[in-house]
Amino acid sequence: RPSDDAILVFAEGYDLSIYLAFIESLISTGYSGDVVLSISSEEKLKPDVKEYLQSKNSETGGVNIVAYEVNWTCFKRSGEAASGSNEGINHCKMNNAFGDADGSPISDPREPRPVATARYELYWMWSLQYDKESWLMLIDARDVWFQ
Repeated sequence: RPSDDAILVFAEGYDLSIYLAFIESLISTGYSGDVVLSISSEEKLKPDVKEYLQSKNSETGGVNIVAYEVNWTCFKRSGEAASGSNEGINHCKMNNAFGDADGSPISDPREPRPVATARYELYWMWSLQYDKESWLMLIDARDVWFQ
């Protein structure tokens, strides 16, 4: 929905309660644009998150959820491999987020970095899907309550 407004959200690893507070408070404002989420890979999603996000789409009216699973390769500060970002402490590279001129995936060309930094690359990639007249908001889901 390139002509719609969108809220771009980094929301990985959260319990359903975080998604509920964010999305339901947003719905209560009357917002009807897109909510573009970076979520954990399906096997790492917390219980009921997938089903809840799938229940919110443009066919039912109101907000439209667009969810991207982002896979990371993360490292501890010592350089050894780590399982996940560890709430931003570990530095990570995005898997399969970049491509060459032919559209074939290439390795993340940047050094491992905190996901709190890398999320802005996701926001930029997603913003390219919207018209220049669309309003975009960049936000984290954990500490937001819409009124």
